[in-house]
Amino acid sequence: MPCILSSIQVQSSLDYIPRPWGEFNQKRYKLTVTSKDSNSPDTIKDILKSRINPTDIRAGINSLKTLRNGKVQIEARNKVDIEILTKDIHERGDRLEVIVHRLRNPRMVIYNVPEDISTQNVEETILAQNPEFNLNKWEITAKFLCDKECTLGT
Repeated sequence: MPCILSSIQVQSSLDYIPRPWGEFNQKRYKLTVTSKDSNSPDTIKDILKSRINPTDIRAGINSLKTLRNGKVQIEARNKVDIEILTKDIHERGDRLEVIVHRLRNPRMVIYNVPEDISTQNVEETILAQNPEFNLNKWEITAKFLCDKECTLGT
């Protein structure tokens, strides 16, 4: 049976990524704050705590971590909170730079694909068989179809 390498982008409105064995992995949205004046991470934390109040701007922060490279990482539960924090830090913190981390698109290898499915119609087949993911057609991209003699990763 052939296999298909597919790239699937999970819709951002989900707060979790469903796993086949029943566990749920919470998505974490992160941003990194650095100082233009090469201040220490403790100074960056003090600036953030003094100028930004998450309850006033209605943004939830899960964690505030100091990284080894002198940066501070802020972790939130959803993308809207990250956007609000980014905007507020840009407005109030003139000496701070903000880098928003992007989520990666996962790639999957699907084995034992029937012969009648090609790379052109794999999107419709995956969408029809998995309606609970609420994916759109443009969120799935089939990369290639591999026959019996093709080996992946070896």
